[in-house]
Amino acid sequence: MSRAAPSPQSPRPFKRLRGGSDDLPAMDLDGKTGSVLNWSWPARVDELGRELPDCLAVTDDSLTLTWAQLSRRSKAVAAALRSLGLTGSPSSVYPKRFGDIVGAPPPMVVMLPHAAESLILVLGVLRQGFPVLPLSITHGNRTQLLQRYQEAMALFEPVAVITDSPLVSELQAHRPALQVVSARELLASDDIGDYEDVPSTTEHALAYMFTSGSTGQSKCVCLSNLMAYSESEGYPELFGKLGYCVDPHKDRWRIDHEMGWWGAAYFGEVDVALAMRMGIVFMKPTDPDWGARGVTVSGALPSQLSNLWPGAKNFPSCLRVIFSWAERCDVELGAMWKAAGVRMADLLIATEYFLTFASCNLETATSDGRSAHAMRPLGRAKVYLLDESFAPIEASQGEVSGLLGVAGPQVTPGYVERLDDGSVTIGSGPLSQDMFKVIDGDWVAVPKDIMKKQGDRYISVGRGGGTVKVKGGVLMATNVAEAHFDSRAVALHRAMFATDLSVTEDIHVLLLQSSHELTATVYKELASPIHPSQVFQRFTEVAAVTAAVTVALLLLYDLLCGLRVKYPKRSQRKLSDTELALLTGAFAMEWFLTDQFLPSIPDMAAEFQVQEASIGLTLQMHQAASGVSTLLAAPLSDRIGRRPVLLAGVALLVVSTLCAGCAVSYPWFVLGRILQGVSQATATTSLALLRDCYEDETERMAKLSVFAVVGLFGPTLAPSLGALLASWMGWRFSFLATVPPLVAILAGLVLRLEETVPENAGESIFTAAKRTLCHLRRFLMMATQTVLVAMITVIGARHAVNLEEEYGVPLMHTALVISCFSMPSIFMAILVNWLEWTPRRVYFTMAPLLLLTAIVKILVGVFFARSVFCYIGAYLFFSLWPITVAIAISTEFPQEMPDIAGAASAFFNAGPLIMSSLISLPGLAMAKNHGASGLMIGGAVYMLLLALGTILLGCTLTGEEAEPAEVKDDSMLCNGVLKSEEPVPNEVKLENGGAVASACITDPLHVEGGSTVVLELRERDAWTLRDSLQQASFLRLPVLFTRKMLRNASTGKVQRSLLQEERKAELELELQAQAAIHTAQGSQAEFICV
Repeated sequence: MSRAAPSPQSPRPFKRLRGGSDDLPAMDLDGKTGSVLNWSWPARVDELGRELPDCLAVTDDSLTLTWAQLSRRSKAVAAALRSLGLTGSPSSVYPKRFGDIVGAPPPMVVMLPHAAESLILVLGVLRQGFPVLPLSITHGNRTQLLQRYQEAMALFEPVAVITDSPLVSELQAHRPALQVVSARELLASDDIGDYEDVPSTTEHALAYMFTSGSTGQSKCVCLSNLMAYSESEGYPELFGKLGYCVDPHKDRWRIDHEMGWWGAAYFGEVDVALAMRMGIVFMKPTDPDWGARGVTVSGALPSQLSNLWPGAKNFPSCLRVIFSWAERCDVELGAMWKAAGVRMADLLIATEYFLTFASCNLETATSDGRSAHAMRPLGRAKVYLLDESFAPIEASQGEVSGLLGVAGPQVTPGYVERLDDGSVTIGSGPLSQDMFKVIDGDWVAVPKDIMKKQGDRYISVGRGGGTVKVKGGVLMATNVAEAHFDSRAVALHRAMFATDLSVTEDIHVLLLQSSHELTATVYKELASPIHPSQVFQRFTEVAAVTAAVTVALLLLYDLLCGLRVKYPKRSQRKLSDTELALLTGAFAMEWFLTDQFLPSIPDMAAEFQVQEASIGLTLQMHQAASGVSTLLAAPLSDRIGRRPVLLAGVALLVVSTLCAGCAVSYPWFVLGRILQGVSQATATTSLALLRDCYEDETERMAKLSVFAVVGLFGPTLAPSLGALLASWMGWRFSFLATVPPLVAILAGLVLRLEETVPENAGESIFTAAKRTLCHLRRFLMMATQTVLVAMITVIGARHAVNLEEEYGVPLMHTALVISCFSMPSIFMAILVNWLEWTPRRVYFTMAPLLLLTAIVKILVGVFFARSVFCYIGAYLFFSLWPITVAIAISTEFPQEMPDIAGAASAFFNAGPLIMSSLISLPGLAMAKNHGASGLMIGGAVYMLLLALGTILLGCTLTGEEAEPAEVKDDSMLCNGVLKSEEPVPNEVKLENGGAVASACITDPLHVEGGSTVVLELRERDAWTLRDSLQQASFLRLPVLFTRKMLRNASTGKVQRSLLQEERKAELELELQAQAAIHTAQGSQAEFICV
């Protein structure tokens, strides 16, 4: 049974577990045999708060606390828990006598994000005498997460759970009566009063930690205060051997392990900071920005170091000390970091035993021709080498190998297990009996690691039990060896070792020496089964280089000399269904190849031996190449034609995809990605082609909506389909699988696509830029599009982060929710196509809906930001409207520039992308600092700006969008021509089409007894003057032709002024003529009179 906690005034004998007698020998903790220390994490924090009150204690992206502040805030949390009636009664987790059954004290569950505030809450729980049971809310595998929840609720009956995550409902499904305490409410408490901690000693529980280790079987380890205290002694010894003196005012320690899933690493990392009085910096594992955070000391996996800074180059200059743990650290890797001036230690740590071995300054030793890091025990760790029957192997002068056994204060008291009678115990169940042995009166952890001893040094030979540790995970060596044996990459004796561990010791050592080779190649063999032949790789490399050089020379020649192809006059035609389908297919493939590889980034980084951020950087390279090539290729299509540019773009996409999919190194992959970006310029050329073929804006808007649907489906489904293809045949298949459809599309375009560019189209890029950008209304359209792009950028950057961190939505569910957000936009794009809306209809319909959406987002951000359902609902409502505005603006923008539609589309696409990168910065900062609430309110501001731009576009839209039949409000003008002030009953309206932009019949100036047909004619189109005359000839009236002018308030005034001046001149002439007549008549009258 469990025993009550001893009084601090009556220390009792401590124990070395299960010796030869019933009483357990005492252990010297503080120089006084038999004493138990009143030591805990909160006590250590209070001590640092007194010694270093103003030194940094903990920081993350949103919170920074000193040691004194951390102490006070954790006490406030504890006081709030006490006010809720949550106070624990700590009991020892170590038995007093051999055979005693020790019960597990009930824990308090914490389900918190990886942030500084989580440490405040953990300290508050410990102050109230509860051990902590951390459970993850961010782990990406939903199945594993729910299984962990089920295991935790089956093993424990927690007193409460601290969280704001909706995932708490999964716990309540197993424990309906489980009390839920809001983390935000606890953190908001500031009343300490007369609070005092519940007394805690080194024999009390610190936390319960689930781990699967190398067995694949879930186990719960009891972490005690004694284990943490042993590390508070061990790390000063380690830093002393490294020759590094920690400065509490300058040194920063990085914590990157999430507490709920990698709890042992998290608690061990906090131990380092508490022991060495270093400030804690909370970071994510993939965050390479150590320098900006001032990280000077950090623990890291060797694979993590290799990915972040290959070759130990370009790492932050502030980095001083690195601890390598959790994986085997190669001698070569350690030598590179030592040569770079970083102090480094290779540590041997496990969940079942904390800091035990260290290779300070990476001391090396050689055994059987192989170099490895020489380990030495730290502190009071006691090390055994055991034979197959777990008997200690006698020391000898030479080398001796055996299973590792670890005893001492750093060893856990055992696994937490539920026995057949339903009691929850520590160290008494079958898992504990398998892992821990009683040897010479010591409680010994036997982790199945094989060590070799040379004098006082130990060399880690490998891992027993048929397992090989790879990249922080454990693989069965049987599968590894079989895979290599099938490919004849390993010898038969290695397969023998992997399948049978009962062979001689020599064979054990032989395979374990080979385990590094197996580790280095297992991912490549099992995760990437497709490996293009060397000949094919060379072919793709030559093709990619040739394509890159050709494109560069062509664009350079165009900039210097200019290219132009004269096309004969042709009538305007519409695209056939086949042509439209081929163009849509090419558009879809371009969008799919933008980010379909994102789920495979870890595998790609491992194969190319670069950090994951470097693979992600190719996405920005792709976008940059796409933006630059769009500004060059799309205007080029005005001068040499749409067909050659489109065909060249699709052909380049085929070559670049082959280059990326067959890349043997990171530079070749980068080249492939850049060329893919260059080929994406054909998307803008496709939009210009639609302007060539569809003069009517309503019809062109319907076709653009089809492209919009494809553009939305592509980025949404690409990562999911890419992950599916990669899981089937490796990451290369997500690229290579697109080559056959691309080739089919290219063949179809060669056979069916005809040229559509108008006659005499195209101007120099500078002239086209001036015509496009130096125009008020087009500038307003670009500004509105910029706001739209900036808003989408902010949402895309922070949306998934909010769902995972603030609402606890698992990664897979987050991806599903984000995919669902595109469905309303797709629906609206289809609706626009079906309803045949015009830009004017879109502007006036969407403006009030955008304003309503902004109001909804503000309300949710201020009052309902904590509700995940309100959050998701607001964004589903938001995603309905912006796509229609984007389609309308894209339709109208090139309308007045048919001769430079390519250049106009290029500037329209590239301009907002460039400007939005600046405009999105305030929104990103607000979303980062204030979470979901900040993202909602920031998005509402962008939505208000978008609504304002939409209203202005709708109010100022005239010309083509205005009905040709409508008589202008201005009584003096009809389509820019002065008319009579009196009503004209005989106005006739001609349909808008072809060369006739607009037409009306009006009373002419100074013409009696008749009317005039006023026609506005478009330039550079299929209609001729004769066609226009024939269209108006049935009226049997004189025809007055005018050039088309943009009609707005400014040009209307100019037209009126010009016409009024003309009228004045004519009136003056008429008056002069009348005066001359009067003079003549007067002279005649005088003559007659005479």
